[in-house]
Amino acid sequence: MSSYDLSLDHDRHLILVVIRGELMQDDGSEIITVTRQKASELNYNILYDMREATTNVPFSSWYRLPRELEVFSDHNIRRHKAVLLVSKTDKALKGYEFYSIVTENLGIKVRVFFEPDEALEWLTGKSPAAPPAGLPGH
Repeated sequence: MSSYDLSLDHDRHLILVVIRGELMQDDGSEIITVTRQKASELNYNILYDMREATTNVPFSSWYRLPRELEVFSDHNIRRHKAVLLVSKTDKALKGYEFYSIVTENLGIKVRVFFEPDEALEWLTGKSPAAPPAGLPGH
């Protein structure tokens, strides 16, 4: 079972989600649903920091999840950009990359990044002056 901390960066209009521990499919579905609903409510983008998580999701689920997760049926919720901040050595890296392709094909903007600065630049459209509070390892 994973744990996650959700914080808001009002200056950058971001939801920051730091996920720790073993992440199972049900955990991921819950985290995506909660953060996507909050992003829609606030008109914010999302940064999922996966660097402290171990993702344990069957590869086929990366394809099915964005199609079957109810929260993605709302087009307003789908329009918010999201980043998966991961380590280059993460065992789930191929799954994350496949998920970003699948979501892109569905019109959902999700990208995988290894560096927080690059992730923030893509999410906000500008270079970050300082790391957001709550983003570890930076």
